[in-house]
Order: sequence, then C-alpha cells, then structure tokens
Amino acid sequence: ATPNVNDATNTIDLKLTGVTDDAHNPGVGSVSSANYTVDTRPADTIGPTTATVALASSALTAGQTTTVTITFTEPVSGLDVSDFVVPNGSLSTPAANADRTV
Repeated sequence: ATPNVNDATNTIDLKLTGVTDDAHNPGVGSVSSANYTVDTRPADTIGPTTATVALASSALTAGQTTTVTITFTEPVSGLDVSDFVVPNGSLSTPAANADRTV
C-alpha cells in the first residue's frame, strides 16, 4: 500500500487467459475480487479545522433570540461560550448532540 493514502475503491483482477484447465483449454476473460479498502494514513493528530455555523433566523431585533447550529466534521469536546465572539449579542451555554458533532 502507498503510505498516507486512504483509498476505498480497490479490487484484485485476474486475467483468466493466463491459465488452462486439465484439458488444456485456455481461460477466457477476467474476474475481479470484491472491493477492499486501504488506509495507511497515520493516526489522527490534527484537531478540528472546519465547522459550519447556521442561524435559524438572520434578522433579529433587540430582545429576539435565534438558534445557532454549529456542525463539526469530527467529534469535539470543551466547547463553551468563551470560544465565541458575538458582537452586539450573547450566547447561552452550548449543548451537544450524542456524537459531539453538532
């Protein structure tokens, strides 16, 4: 396997034209194995690098609230209000889903 590669589309192909049966009849065509995956990347050593932030409503007046949904590409921990900058507003304590990705 090639180092630092994750490839999910691999098969082993066999050309039957290179073999014969006991009656010396040549093989015909080829066959392929089922798909297999190869992952030679090193263990995860980089933290989250991307997330999406979506607002239920993007036009608020004084005193109104909206739900903010943050979706991470991998589970996170330690997220709290101090991680945000919210000019002209405030956030309540974030709540995570069971997978810790939202």
